[in-house]
Amino acid sequence: MIGATITPYRAGGLADPGLPLNRPSFLPSPYEPSLLPIQSEQWHQVVLKVGPEVGATSDGMELRLGSGDKGDGAPQLGISIQVSGAGGLAPLAIPADGKIQLATGSDLYQRLISPKGLTIFIKRDPSVDQLHHMSLNLMPKANSRSTGPPIPCAALDLLPVEVRDGDRTLTSLSRDEDPWTNANIQKQVADESIAWITGNTGAEDAPEMPKLKARIVGGPASMNVRWRFECEYRRGNGYRQAYVSDFTRPEDKIGIPKRDGSDYTEELPVSQEWKIYEHPKWIQELYENGFFGGLGKVFLKLKDQPEIEVCRFRIGGRNPDEAVAKSYINSKAGSTYWYAYAVAKHETFGRVPGRFYNQFYTDHQPAGGRIGDTANDMGWAAWAKAWPLYNLDRSYSSANGYRQNGPGGYGMFQLTLGPKTPGGDQSSEGFITRAQIWNWQANCDRAITELQGKMNNAISLENGLEGGNPTWPQVDAATYGRLGGRDASVLTYYNGMYGGELERVKVTNGRSLSCWKPVQSGTGANTTRTWRFLQNTNDYVQHVNSHIE
Repeated sequence: MIGATITPYRAGGLADPGLPLNRPSFLPSPYEPSLLPIQSEQWHQVVLKVGPEVGATSDGMELRLGSGDKGDGAPQLGISIQVSGAGGLAPLAIPADGKIQLATGSDLYQRLISPKGLTIFIKRDPSVDQLHHMSLNLMPKANSRSTGPPIPCAALDLLPVEVRDGDRTLTSLSRDEDPWTNANIQKQVADESIAWITGNTGAEDAPEMPKLKARIVGGPASMNVRWRFECEYRRGNGYRQAYVSDFTRPEDKIGIPKRDGSDYTEELPVSQEWKIYEHPKWIQELYENGFFGGLGKVFLKLKDQPEIEVCRFRIGGRNPDEAVAKSYINSKAGSTYWYAYAVAKHETFGRVPGRFYNQFYTDHQPAGGRIGDTANDMGWAAWAKAWPLYNLDRSYSSANGYRQNGPGGYGMFQLTLGPKTPGGDQSSEGFITRAQIWNWQANCDRAITELQGKMNNAISLENGLEGGNPTWPQVDAATYGRLGGRDASVLTYYNGMYGGELERVKVTNGRSLSCWKPVQSGTGANTTRTWRFLQNTNDYVQHVNSHIE
């Protein structure tokens, strides 16, 4: 018997095929086909090979496509095949009976027996809802003792599957490279490959996680399937310069049913949809650690066969409507931190040109923009749509180059929580939580908590300074608008009490870096004691004031 193989590849594209799947068939005994979970509207590469000795024993080969459990029915309409050759890609017609002749003298046959084999691409549209059986069969010589029906040599079962976000069918990301490398982390992808964390479509204008589902569209009634799901995010959106230490936290890797991917769901009938978002582990993850996102993958497993990756996609977020975001911030900030909405506007200003209150990047790309494939400045954390809004906290010196200062800022309020100390004890560091990265409301809530903490700092500073100049002033209204003196202190602490005009001034218990400086003029009875406000290195208070409405 001749050697023959059919090697299927996971979903990819005509120009960018996916990786090969497990266990290509090689005339096993008993005869057993490989399996290709075939997604709708996506090309799957299949490589066909036959040993060169076939010419001595046959009149060529037959590539047959049949529907049903046994593959003995006519193929359904809606299946397309492209064949790859020296002249590029060309459609390969599928006869009504599904039998494609590969005669010994044909170009297709010559490629079939070549070392590279014959490469075809196969796709189904959503109307295809039956298992299909593709076989590579030897055509016996007409004058040989083996005259008879075609002899099966290798086979492939095409199992229609879907992974959906609600009522949207997801398509696999076609990149084979590690998506976290610098070459790929900011690649734009089609919306069809993103399961969306919504901006404000949930109850009371809250965001919602995607409702992920997986199902086999058509398959033998006797078939049972087991599933698993995983998702991973690398903090910093995968930023991997040599001076940046790893940001990944344990909660950033999700596995269902198990975090380490060592188990699957119980066996489910082929007709039953797996509602991933209703699995107890999914619910537990949200309860314990909140929203999550990153690179998602769904796998299926049949009996004792190796698992197969069905779909890989991005779980990312949409931004809330600006009016909804402002209203939520105001409801949490109250009258004390009435300016919090202006902080969110400033922190997102310019990162997604044309709008404020961004928790995530979008695909908005003005000429020369910094987002996505056309980004022109990696130093500005120019990431792709649906990834969290992020800015690396770093410094530069001519002597040492760039250095990491902390974990960087995330989301609507650019929360920078750490400090991240490379090589330090991470268990004792107050990291930003997963929920604050992926849920814009959680980001806002934490920002208000941070402002409350900075208020304590501001009051402590005032108490330390008041001994010299007891009359506490307002900042200059012409420069800082409605912001009061204490507001200016809170905002300076929020952004960082460093650089700029800041000075170490005398306080009750010594000297402290301060955004206020006591100023004295005149002498004796004519002495006037006032205060001068000092900007930090970012002129932060002035910038926030520019966004007050």
